[in-house]
Amino acid sequence: MTRVAAIDCGTNSIRLLVADVDPVAGTVRDVERVMQVVRLGEGVDRTGRLSAAALQRTLAATQEYARTCERLGAERV
Repeated sequence: MTRVAAIDCGTNSIRLLVADVDPVAGTVRDVERVMQVVRLGEGVDRTGRLSAAALQRTLAATQEYARTCERLGAERV
């Protein structure tokens, strides 16, 4: 059994999944699943750039997710 984590960063939200994977049995069991709305793409259509505020919100979420991964003992992210 291996504990792994995955982060999916989209235009509007960022998600974290921490799961236990058993390659022998071919099973995956969710340990924690989280989603935060960060609005990373806010204003991009108008400016062509990611805003400083959007980047800060996304960075804060990833820092929180990193702490969660460490607390839950994820071996790989």
